[in-house]
Order: sequence, then structure tokens, then C-alpha cells
Amino acid sequence: MIKKRIIPTLLWSNNNLVKGKNFSQRRQVADMLTSIKIYDARDVDEMIVLDINSTNLKATLDLNSITDFSKNISVPFTYGGGIKCFKDALDVLKSGADKVSINSELYNDIDILNKISKYTGSQSIVASIDYKKIEGKFKCVSHSGQKVQENNPIEFCKLCQEKGCGEILINAIDREGTMTGYDLEMIERIKSQVTVPIIVSGGAGSYQHMLEAFKNDVSAVSASSIFSFTEQTPTGAKKFLKERNINVRNSYH
Repeated sequence: MIKKRIIPTLLWSNNNLVKGKNFSQRRQVADMLTSIKIYDARDVDEMIVLDINSTNLKATLDLNSITDFSKNISVPFTYGGGIKCFKDALDVLKSGADKVSINSELYNDIDILNKISKYTGSQSIVASIDYKKIEGKFKCVSHSGQKVQENNPIEFCKLCQEKGCGEILINAIDREGTMTGYDLEMIERIKSQVTVPIIVSGGAGSYQHMLEAFKNDVSAVSASSIFSFTEQTPTGAKKFLKERNINVRNSYH
């Protein structure tokens, strides 16, 4: 049976790990490489690193840093941010990432998923979908929360699956950094429409929140604030979940 995963998402800005709330008020938390080393020594199953500035600044991919990150990560490593074309994705994978996460470019060229999938296989592609409620309707949002798209997140998840992604990372902007729990209603609606693995992000504040998400059949939970600002740990999460019959990797002692 496939095991459920605990995945920290690390937001990268100017060599620092940053955190915020609802995609705003972001502040420096720690040095990025130091944070990566700390997480790698803990009981995480994967890591997601997202450069939150590269797309909006139209910056060149920092492949040297991606290589440095990969050398210090012993678990599967997903990188996202600033990937604008097929070549960018390949460069990131060649620099040591196991998977690429694509967000903003999906709204310009959804076929980038198919192009990468045909070359590397769908297992290396994560479609990242940020969404929020605007005037009573859920809409996708790109460019680190700065550009509202007209796409409905559920329909867009279906399209990304059709175009060849291997996983979908869904992030509720309204819950990001709040530690008030995942958007279970949206999880249920998306799970009813797609079959690829779902990673859910935005809102984890307790082990119970993770349990609730797994009971809605997601493949992985992404969390950050809970590990940065509370005494709760990936090890504690796994023990809690294991005791409640969630099939997690038993890497702790």
C-alpha cells in the first residue's frame, strides 16, 4: 500500500526561508540552506522548495542554488518558481531536483505539462494550483498571489491531469499561514474529479488537521508554519497518524 507523505514547503526569497499569511506580510525566518539541512535530518518524506520571487521578477533560474539544495536533501526534492518553458524544467531536473512544480506558466502554456511528461515521465511534474474565494467564487491565482485567473480550481485540476501532470499541489491562499485547518470541502470536491495524487497545502496547525486531510484520501500533506512556529514536529505527526491507522513511513525511532 502506498504510504501517506509529510512534506514541508519552504518558501525561498533572497537566500532566506520566509513565511507569511494569505500570501502577504512575508518575513524572514531563517537561512534557506540551514533550514533545508534541519528538515533533512527530521522525519520528512519529501521537500518542496518554491522561489516566490523569480516569476514576478522575471529572473534567471538560480541553478547553482538548486544544485546546492539537492546536495543537502536526501529525500525527494521538488523545485518550483520561475519555470517558463520546457528547457527550464529540464535544467532544474538536471540540477538535482527530482520533480518540478509549475504554477504561473500553466496559464500561459498548459501544454508544458504534456511536453515535460513525454520526455521525463509524469512522475517528475507537479501542477501547483493556488486558489482563493473572490466575490463568492473560487478562482485560481498565479504569480505568488498577485494575478487572479478566471479558472475554477476544480476544473483546472481536471485539465492539468488531462495534460499529463503526475501530481497536483493545491494551496488555499485564504488559509495559508493561518494554522486553522485545511480546506476539506475543496479537497473532497477535487478528489471526486481527479485520480492523480493530491498534495494539500494551506492551513495545517495541528496533527488533527493532517489526519482530517488524510481521511479525505489525499496522498500528502504540505505544512510549514506548524513546524516553524510551534513545538509540533514531523516525527510527532507521524506517531500521531500511525496511532490512528494512517499508513505513514515509519522512519522515526
